[in-house]
Amino acid sequence: MLTKIGGRNALINSQITGIIMRLHNKVTLITGAAAGIGAEIATLFATEGARVLIGDVNAGEGDQTAARIRRVGGRA
Repeated sequence: MLTKIGGRNALINSQITGIIMRLHNKVTLITGAAAGIGAEIATLFATEGARVLIGDVNAGEGDQTAARIRRVGGRA
């Protein structure tokens, strides 16, 4: 169904739990996940229910990304 939200069209799925947890019980490997787009993708996937494996040459920042994901309830 298409509905107006804040003056913009947005696609709204009536099965909202399907949207929120569409990666539930999946394992993902995100390379370059220590910073930038990779870190944001890792965080998004974790909020969608995935277990996230973070790969990056920068281990220190990768650990920080994993810790940030765990602080908000994700699995990394």
